Amino acid sequence: LNYFLIFLIYSIGLFSDLRVFNHPLKRLSLQLITILIYLYINKINIDHINLIYIDNFLSNYVISLLFTLFCFLILINGSNFIDGSNLQCSGYYFSVLIIFGILIKNGFLFLDELKIKFLFIFLISFITFNFYNKTFLGDGGSYLLSFIVGVISIKFFNLNYISPYFIALLLWYPAFENLFTIIRRKYYNNRNVDQPDTKHLHHLVIKYLKTKKYKKFVLKNIFGFLVFLYNIIIFLIGSMFIYDSKIQILLIILSVIVYMLIYQKFKTLINK
Repeated sequence: LNYFLIFLIYSIGLFSDLRVFNHPLKRLSLQLITILIYLYINKINIDHINLIYIDNFLSNYVISLLFTLFCFLILINGSNFIDGSNLQCSGYYFSVLIIFGILIKNGFLFLDELKIKFLFIFLISFITFNFYNKTFLGDGGSYLLSFIVGVISIKFFNLNYISPYFIALLLWYPAFENLFTIIRRKYYNNRNVDQPDTKHLHHLVIKYLKTKKYKKFVLKNIFGFLVFLYNIIIFLIGSMFIYDSKIQILLIILSVIVYMLIYQKFKTLINK
């Protein structure tokens, strides 16, 4: 049943790629049902985030389950948003797996070491071909990759009693991209949130670099590489303070500020 549900998550994205199942609300509904069943049968849920008032609500299993479902929906759809250039989504999750590999070496408990090693090998192979524009994740790949890493992350959190904000730090980028895209489309661009556009950060950066006559090969890879480089540095810092929620929150805030400053900078450059 687990394999079927995971395959179904991939298939939702695959049919979207093939323009067979392209209605956003129907796609979201199927994601919701599939992920909810997976979380329920595997007893995967977030039952605390170290905020006493919210933790009182999360002590209720139903609320905890729905909260976890909400987090997954944000994560996988945000991951689809960041899959806009080579290495961007795959490189991001590669940086997360590198951190997990370091934590395994440092003696932290994992239930999914074999799965992490498999994903690590897969991403090395995938990134190599993606770098040369030969392979792409698509909706199916981004849904599948983010879902599996999300499951591993929650299991790791529940097993090691670390700061929940360390996991939030590891997954901040797709989550924030999702939130920012919804706000931007709804309130600033006056369009439906499910209508695609070309105003994501990677679009702005690549559009600007095109004006500087960079080679096509560089344009397709540079943003994804920079995303990887920034996040691996932030994650390494966070991994040194894995129990300290204050530092994790500061790193998340820093990352959001850096994102917004870069977005505004390139938006200004494009509109000149």
